[in-house]
Amino acid sequence: MGLLAVVALVVAACAALPPQRTDTGGALAESYLLNGVGPGGVEYSGILEVSATDSPSRFDLQWIVTGAVLEGSGVLEGDQLEAEWYTVEDPTEGPRGVVVYTVMPDGELQGARTVAGSDGVFTETAVPVK
Repeated sequence: MGLLAVVALVVAACAALPPQRTDTGGALAESYLLNGVGPGGVEYSGILEVSATDSPSRFDLQWIVTGAVLEGSGVLEGDQLEAEWYTVEDPTEGPRGVVVYTVMPDGELQGARTVAGSDGVFTETAVPVK
């Protein structure tokens, strides 16, 4: 499956998320507690760190999850944060994919994640650490 097809799947999955949306004005928390379900129904948890860049709409992301460290970068447009990610252990050959988060009014991120080479779209929720 090509990257454009993967992005299309993620965008379609986001359309199925609850309609509660808000324009965050670019405000994202720096740290989140994370829970998700990946290929094979495997549950994972961890921390998502979000760092601002020189551009007000671009962010660097790092996921520290059960068994792996992932990194990526994304763009925030309105209430949608779209990011490409890859594993730090093997950035060229390891797992990679795309995640699209909807920023909810309470700051929670509800995500739809794809993993290259896997069928389906997987869910991920990130709750801001306050």
